[in-house]
Amino acid sequence: MFFLWDVVNCLSTVSEAFQQRDVTIADVYQELEAAKCILEKYKARDGPKLKMVIGRDEYKGQVLKGQSTSFTSYRKRLIDGLLKSLGSRFEVDENLMKAATIVKLELWPQLLSEDQDFADDQVAVLLGKLAPALDAAGMDSNQIEPEFTRLKCLLYQSYPDIKSLSWETINRGMVAKCPNILALIDLVLTFPAGSVEAERGFSQMGIVKNDWRSCLLDSNLSDLLMVLLETPEVGEFDPSEAIHLWNSAGSRARRPNYMEDAGDVEEEEEEDFVPDEELQQLEDKANDDLAFSMPDD
Repeated sequence: MFFLWDVVNCLSTVSEAFQQRDVTIADVYQELEAAKCILEKYKARDGPKLKMVIGRDEYKGQVLKGQSTSFTSYRKRLIDGLLKSLGSRFEVDENLMKAATIVKLELWPQLLSEDQDFADDQVAVLLGKLAPALDAAGMDSNQIEPEFTRLKCLLYQSYPDIKSLSWETINRGMVAKCPNILALIDLVLTFPAGSVEAERGFSQMGIVKNDWRSCLLDSNLSDLLMVLLETPEVGEFDPSEAIHLWNSAGSRARRPNYMEDAGDVEEEEEEDFVPDEELQQLEDKANDDLAFSMPDD
């Protein structure tokens, strides 16, 4: 059981990587390769959970039983089966997967002088696979390799910490100078790493268009799903822009403080209120003053 615990922990890391919204095929490839290496070691080495009980006769009051010889044979057969299943389930072009790691900026060298030819071979592999798609989109695939050299020089000259950048930032600043290589990078970033997003979309659609809302128009359903799937989480969402749009888009001026102003008026009215007894005393005093000031006939 503890051996299976170690195996499941290893595989769950791969599963979690697939479920990330911003996962790329480079991320998935790295996680798969790491999982295969860990499972290979588990053939002969004990994992952290198995080490808790191996060589002991009792664990937390429970007597441990089993034959070590049969367990050794079992663990090897199990891991061989898992590795075979992983290989058949994720049968991909390994050269393409390795080349796709070019999008992982954290793998780039800290200084360009450390490796002037860094990732040139990866660009060549990607170009051999994707040049027809880029040419069909109006890009010039013949300019990609020299543009990549230029892009590396510009990035290392412009940014002191290359590993902290994002491709979104690079695209905004360099797209005019290196459009073809950035188009290749964008294409690699859009490779679907799995079907998790599609499954998540169908799940959300079932929640949104339920029995009570079965008459939703396709356009409304699409808008609602876009909000659910593509907008930031509530804790990360900055509503300022939406508030300004709401405040300025109406045909009449908005009155967001209307109820607060109404409350202030009520408070002022309450402060100006004079009790009946005091009001009667004031009236009596005014009448006495008036009678005293009038001359006798």
